[in-house]
Amino acid sequence: MRQLCAERIEPHVAGWFERGRIEDVRGLAKELGALGVLGMHLEAGSRGQAMTGQAAFR
Repeated sequence: MRQLCAERIEPHVAGWFERGRIEDVRGLAKELGALGVLGMHLEAGSRGQAMTGQAAFR
């Protein structure tokens, strides 16, 4: 995570802020998803059985 932030986020933050957009937001989201930081952790029960799942961009 630190390496991704240092290489792909930190050097560009000022430019993204000034332009009001992130040029490759989908690519960045895929990279963050590959690290597992954009996942949803879901817990649901059905008939007394607990089910746990995880969804993420990959």
